Amino acid sequence: MKSWWQVLGIPRKSDRAAIRRAYARKLRVTHPEDDPQGFMVLREAYEAALRWVEYDVDWEEPDEDEAEPVLAREAVEAPPSAEPAVALYVAPAEPDPLAEVRAAEQEELRRRTAALDAGLRGPWHGDAAALKSQLAAILAAPALIEIAVRDSVEHWLADLLADTIPRSDHILRPAIDAFGWEEEGNHPPGVWRILARIDEWRVIEALRRGDHALSAGWNALTRATAPGWQRRIGALRPGIAAQVRQLFDLADYQAPGIAHSFDPGAAAWWRAHLEAPRFGFVDLLVMLLAAGLALGLAFGAQTLAVRAGGAAAALLAGLAFPVVRLRIVAPWRERREMADEPPGWLADAWPAPWLLAALLLVAVPIQPLVASVAVALAAVAALWMAVAAGREPAIGNPIYKILSFAVLAVFGGAAFFALSDAEKLALGAFAAASGLIAMSGSAGLAGALWRITARPVLAALIVTLLLVGGAVIRFQFPDAPEPLVPWAAATVAGMVLLAAVSDVADGSPAVPLLPWVRWALWAALVFAAILSAPQGERADVVPADPMKQLEQREPGFAALKTGNPGLHSAVALLRQQQADRTKTAAEAGREIDRLVNTAYRERLPRAPAALLAAEMDIRLATLREYRALDVAACASGEGERKPPPISEKLRERHYRHALQVAGSWPASAADLARGRDIPADELLRAAANGDAAKAGRLGAAMGGSDVKAKCDARIAFLEALVAQDDADIAKTMRPALIARAGPDSAKR
Repeated sequence: MKSWWQVLGIPRKSDRAAIRRAYARKLRVTHPEDDPQGFMVLREAYEAALRWVEYDVDWEEPDEDEAEPVLAREAVEAPPSAEPAVALYVAPAEPDPLAEVRAAEQEELRRRTAALDAGLRGPWHGDAAALKSQLAAILAAPALIEIAVRDSVEHWLADLLADTIPRSDHILRPAIDAFGWEEEGNHPPGVWRILARIDEWRVIEALRRGDHALSAGWNALTRATAPGWQRRIGALRPGIAAQVRQLFDLADYQAPGIAHSFDPGAAAWWRAHLEAPRFGFVDLLVMLLAAGLALGLAFGAQTLAVRAGGAAAALLAGLAFPVVRLRIVAPWRERREMADEPPGWLADAWPAPWLLAALLLVAVPIQPLVASVAVALAAVAALWMAVAAGREPAIGNPIYKILSFAVLAVFGGAAFFALSDAEKLALGAFAAASGLIAMSGSAGLAGALWRITARPVLAALIVTLLLVGGAVIRFQFPDAPEPLVPWAAATVAGMVLLAAVSDVADGSPAVPLLPWVRWALWAALVFAAILSAPQGERADVVPADPMKQLEQREPGFAALKTGNPGLHSAVALLRQQQADRTKTAAEAGREIDRLVNTAYRERLPRAPAALLAAEMDIRLATLREYRALDVAACASGEGERKPPPISEKLRERHYRHALQVAGSWPASAADLARGRDIPADELLRAAANGDAAKAGRLGAAMGGSDVKAKCDARIAFLEALVAQDDADIAKTMRPALIARAGPDSAKR
């Protein structure tokens, strides 16, 4: 049998404090439930050590091998007696020498626990320093040496600290360290609430530092002095309402202790705000986009009808959106969620009209009808998304977004406003719908791809490549639009698709390529905007050789040196006057245009046959644009009606042709005699594919009052003409060209 100092693992001459520390260390690894025999040995050793310290006496039982010989010798040597021998060994009951000490220690412990209870439960709560001092006094109490007392105090303290959170926050860590609550073992039930509070501390610290995903919502819930109007403005920030809702859910179901950090006024305001659908960021964004579109149409549209009607429609749509969302869409979605209806195909099919709008912009020439269809498809897709799959908008990194759009505005603003009204309307509506989908419908877009295929990342990449390939092919067509139209539709749609699946891991080999493809799409969009920007020069920049700069920008002026030296000298003089600032850029430009137009009208009748054929082809393209913009202008003759502005691309083509004519050498007599004059009846029959009745109707329409029929007949007539040989075209049209060459026909 081991001696008490061997059991406690200390020297025999240790004092009371050393004995208590040794006993406390052994208690942490010796539990009565797990090792009752070892616990009894430890307890007996501890009591023996205290008796030795108190009385300097070892009350140890002798070892069995030593006791047996003594008892045997006494039995042999003992004299016979009438009394039973066992009576000689009955010892009188002795009083506990530590009873009074233990009673005093327990009384002192009760006093200390009562002080801590009063400090935590009130009515007067103690400060952090007082609470720490009271807990330290309890942990240092001598009565805790008793295992039963220590167990009782541990259970009481755990319940007290758990019940008084958050007032007990200051002393949770010392209590955990003192009783080893973070270690494995059987702990009081209140300990688990205390450890959960420690986890809540970590969450709160992350929220306060600002590196948590819900930090912005946390600031909104903990700001005590914010007035109501400031909270209403803060609620418009993207994602704030969703973050606050997540924090409420976290406090209600997972981490209730974080609710102690909420400001009561802020929490009450936000709970009332979230009870019903409210005007939010998406509504504000749509209204701002609608206002911007209305301003763009009002000041940048080419016709009065588009300016007035388009601006009014945009404003009406922007004002109606929040009303429809709050009064119709939100209640419908709430009823659907309450009914727990699984989403069907109708909830996932909204990307179809959006992709169809992108395909129209990529593959089809943007005429007013096509633009109207594209706008309608984009609007349907955006509203369908908002109803079926829209979520709280997620902006991501706002600085990155602002810089990205600033770069795009710098490089693409001029290109966008140089587009025709139809192109601007269609592309603007598609871009706005794509922005809403990227912010609110990414999850729904990814879900729609999941419904179609098990490889949504690969599917998104394939669709993107098909759209980009279509833009490349479309750019090769003779009537290709400005690069900004098809390329913007393809790249914007691709970026939205790839952003929706950026967090999806479907095991396809396309996953690692997504970041690179998205950057490539962004670069292609900026490059297309640069290519589509109208060529021009700044009025405040003086070139070293102004005429040489003009010749580099427009090679037709260089050809004037040999074809029309007088015109070249006059233009060079005007450019020098602009460089000398004796004329403004606008004045010099108008004068140069007048000189080019005059030379163009003078030389057109005797120009070579190839240039006359090109003239007719340009007139045909002009009538086609007139038909799309103003059918009455298409049907009227030169000077009868103010024509609508044509596209920038056609204006550039017309101006270059005028320069070629102005610098051309007159056709020789042999060239003038070549070809045949084609009668109008023959051209009408050719336009009617040999159908005499249809040819008669075309002839009647050209002389009639139906502007649409007259426009169609003129276009058909020119189509039949430009299909002829260049010499025949020149021979047929040369006599009438002088009268039809109006002063503004070549105006840039």
